[in-house]
Amino acid sequence: MKIVLIGASGFVGSAILKEALDRGHEVTAIVRDPEKLQPHAKLHSRKGDVYNVDDVARLVAGHDAVISAFNPGWGNPDIYNLQVKGTQAIIDGVKRAGVKRLLFVGGAGSLEVKPGIQALDLPGFPAEYKQGALATREALNMLRKESGLDWSFLSPSADLSPGPRTGKFRLGKDQMLVDTNGTSRISTQDYAMAMIDEVERPTHVRQRFTVWGIEARRIGDMPIRGAQIPRVVIVGGGFGGLYAAKGLSNKAVAVTLIDRKNHHTFQPLLYQVALGVLSPGEIASSLRRILQPARNLHTILGEVVGIDLAARNVQLNDGAAVAYDYLILAAGARHAYFGHDEWEADAPGLKTIEDAVEIRSRLLLAFERAERKAQLTGRHEPLSFAVIGGGPTGVELAGAIADLARLALAKDFKAIDTMQARVRLYEGASRILGAYSDDSSRKAAEQLEQLGVEVCTDSLVRAVEPGRIKVRDEWIATDVTIWATGVAPSPLAKTVGVATDRSGRVPIEQDLSLPGHREVFVIGDMAALVDANGRSVPGLAAAALQQGQQAACNILNDLQGRPREPFRYVDRGSMATIGHHRAVAEFGRWHLSGIPAWLLWSVVHVFLLIGFRNRITVMLQWIWAYVTRKGSSPLITDFQRTEAKRAFPATRRP
Repeated sequence: MKIVLIGASGFVGSAILKEALDRGHEVTAIVRDPEKLQPHAKLHSRKGDVYNVDDVARLVAGHDAVISAFNPGWGNPDIYNLQVKGTQAIIDGVKRAGVKRLLFVGGAGSLEVKPGIQALDLPGFPAEYKQGALATREALNMLRKESGLDWSFLSPSADLSPGPRTGKFRLGKDQMLVDTNGTSRISTQDYAMAMIDEVERPTHVRQRFTVWGIEARRIGDMPIRGAQIPRVVIVGGGFGGLYAAKGLSNKAVAVTLIDRKNHHTFQPLLYQVALGVLSPGEIASSLRRILQPARNLHTILGEVVGIDLAARNVQLNDGAAVAYDYLILAAGARHAYFGHDEWEADAPGLKTIEDAVEIRSRLLLAFERAERKAQLTGRHEPLSFAVIGGGPTGVELAGAIADLARLALAKDFKAIDTMQARVRLYEGASRILGAYSDDSSRKAAEQLEQLGVEVCTDSLVRAVEPGRIKVRDEWIATDVTIWATGVAPSPLAKTVGVATDRSGRVPIEQDLSLPGHREVFVIGDMAALVDANGRSVPGLAAAALQQGQQAACNILNDLQGRPREPFRYVDRGSMATIGHHRAVAEFGRWHLSGIPAWLLWSVVHVFLLIGFRNRITVMLQWIWAYVTRKGSSPLITDFQRTEAKRAFPATRRP
């Protein structure tokens, strides 16, 4: 058959085009941009104006059937008027050309959910889709008035999503079809099968009918209302990804968040898990539970290993592909060892809960080894801990380790004096907290020294080996070494086809999009950006959070026909805690230190924690730790016990 397909490059039209060509039909595709269609022996691509009756008549003349998948775009603010205008022009053009058979891609909103009650008339019908649904209902009313056409109007299920071509679907009339769980779903591929079946074997002439997938399985998309809803895939459940998802909550998009973990980790408090002050569950929350209130937000547990910008999908490590219309890359970063990745085994960093538990086990094991040796031999050398890196993480770790030895464990061990432990903080620059003011840097160093921490500036670590590190030209013995300097963006940064900077980050546009790909946003540690205010955006949780919100805002701006907004980073201050009740904080010209800064730090971090329960438990645990000077979780886990057995004999000194 010779078929005309209007809107062949769209969400539904592309599936219908493939189905028609696969069945051997000759298709004339009317699209805005014919060059976007892949060449095919039986495909004739034509550019046409669907609002021009003469243009439509000229292009459809001499064909057996016309299928209209025309849609001016769900995000178009004038969708109702444009849809109605285009529908009338198509009807008039087909009639003028003398073609009798006309089929329309309809909408689900006009299907009845109860006798006499259509879905779009329900109070809860999403406002974002209302005008588009009203327009497709009006198109159906217009067709019903036509006596000179053999028309058919195919309404999809409520959820029209990409999926496999199963051929397992059921047809109905004016009522929405659902399964026993109330789900109404069809894949675009099965919808296309039903449409071409109707072209080949007309059974619903001058009727509206609907199709429901009996065994449809979604790929990438989750339940959405109506067809052609944009699919947003977010890679990474950190601050950037999570706040991007929240910004799209209950909007006219279908959001899928993909992460290797099933939880969001509040990274600023990871060091407290590493020191046994808090347990992992107190700083982590289930992604599914965080996103559960919004019906359009869903999660996939998996690892993204590749991005196909041309096909617009991301590949998972199990071979699955997840399609997108918009992509937000927020995959974060890992530790950078400056070309010496072999150091990681002896100097772990702190980015995940697993890292924190590993560090906690190593610290506690050091005390256990010393206690064991003292009990068996009557002697032991003072413990030595090294923290490499004088940024906020290094400062917080060094202060917390000193508190662990001086306060939390002081009464737990009988054969050793934990207060004799030496804690050294190594920084290659001339001062710690290099991003802070000289005043805050100096006060932080003073507070660390009050805790007994040796602050070693201008001390570049040149090598790391089991039981020792090399500073300048001197080897220094350590029982535990912790890496707190340098980060490397996710390896995904190298898969987006843009040259990265020296740090491995992706240079992005002012609106946070990837150069040449406005549908892809890169945020957080993966992104390199000088914002609209002319300042370099730091790799901080606060910046990632703001970028996630802005990326979501710009996607909604696209859908609503508004211009995108450039990102402007708002610096809300910097804080670093130092031990039991000390900290430094900066808010513009205001600088705080000591107990006032620590109290402010505590309030801010409790407020930012995800989940009411987490806020309460962390606050209570801090009160307990402040009064008793003990943590909640001084445990060496079962998983680490194997490592403990291996490490127990490791008493070698240089």
